[in-house]
Amino acid sequence: VATRFGEQKLGYLWAILEPILVMSILIVLFSYRRSPGIPGVGVGMFYMSGLMPFLMFRHCMARVMSAIEGNKSLLVYPQVQFLDLALARFILEVATSLLVFIILILALQLSGWEKVSIQNPLGVLAGFLMLASFGLGLGMILGALVPLFPSVDPLSQAFLGRPLFFISGVFFTADMMPPELRSVLLYNPLLQVSEFIRYSLFEEYSKHYFSMGYILAFLGGLLFLGLLMLRALREEILRR
Repeated sequence: VATRFGEQKLGYLWAILEPILVMSILIVLFSYRRSPGIPGVGVGMFYMSGLMPFLMFRHCMARVMSAIEGNKSLLVYPQVQFLDLALARFILEVATSLLVFIILILALQLSGWEKVSIQNPLGVLAGFLMLASFGLGLGMILGALVPLFPSVDPLSQAFLGRPLFFISGVFFTADMMPPELRSVLLYNPLLQVSEFIRYSLFEEYSKHYFSMGYILAFLGGLLFLGLLMLRALREEILRR
């Protein structure tokens, strides 16, 4: 926590305030829309159900990716492995994102701004953890490459972070897209997880635009490749 937030004046509090400020801006900007995508679902709940899981994914990917390069000094201890560094950052980001999500849910509930109802809490938690694990897998793959090829860091942000933000269901549901475009967008596993989260969260959303087999197969492949690269490139990274 000190390494992640120690340089900021607000410290750990900034990790909580940042997404709350973003959500507040979105609610104000789009509050004129009665139904942003799912009939009966308020603006706050709709955008929070897309934004918060994606922020968890993006933060996990970025922090795990920088964990190895930023903590190489710890690797002089033989009991410390690359995976330890990745999991430490992963756990911190997951805990922080879930805390922020709970705070926002409680704030909406207590303010009376709109109806708050969670149909399947365990399903929502599973969706969050799946998106976080996608970030872990990508972060390990990129983190193994960054010490060898530093340009991977800015390139990953340019070609993964921002484009995925607009095609992963943060501002839309698969049902809102034309069938031809929807069939292409659903190759993105992050969009499928977003659909699963909204299906678990909202009773009003009864669509089935996700395949759990596809999601888990893609996720398993990413995690396996990430672990494989960390193991295969360990000696090369330590020599740098």
